[in-house]
Amino acid sequence: MSKQAKFLVVESADAGALEDLAEGLYRWLHEKGVPAERTGEPTRGPVGALVRLADQGRLRVDPAALALLHVADRLDHLNAPGGIQAALEEGRTLLCAGYMLASLASLWGEVDPAWWAQIHARCRVPDLTLYLEGGDPSSVREAKYAQAVERLRALGHEIAVVDGTRPGEALARCRARVSQILF
Repeated sequence: MSKQAKFLVVESADAGALEDLAEGLYRWLHEKGVPAERTGEPTRGPVGALVRLADQGRLRVDPAALALLHVADRLDHLNAPGGIQAALEEGRTLLCAGYMLASLASLWGEVDPAWWAQIHARCRVPDLTLYLEGGDPSSVREAKYAQAVERLRALGHEIAVVDGTRPGEALARCRARVSQILF
């Protein structure tokens, strides 16, 4: 049983790998008897819908406006009845697929990282973020994630970078890292 509810985040530039990791960790938490919920961002709420449309290229939004949409969706996700904060206060560990790292990486080079951090000041910092690295550091997307990881670490975020090129090993490493803070 866990010491207390934790806010865990999984991130990856690869949507399929992210889904597999989130599902694997969620099942494992339940097998271990940890009261847990699974969630993700962008949310299924109205602001999250706008973020998804922008991410898909179906809605054109200025990068600063998109950063503000991310924050609006995140704050609603955190503070709405039944949201992240409520679940944690009720003793349920939250496993969130996508959070700050994904939004910062997607906007890297388009908005000032210091401003981005400032508008996120009211957002809860996860207890642990697990970033599943794709293995191709030369790709532009992976490079943006690497820069975003360093920026968030500088802001005090606990981020474990896990090699995602071997999915079974990646899940085992993530389980081991989560065990360190849960048990």
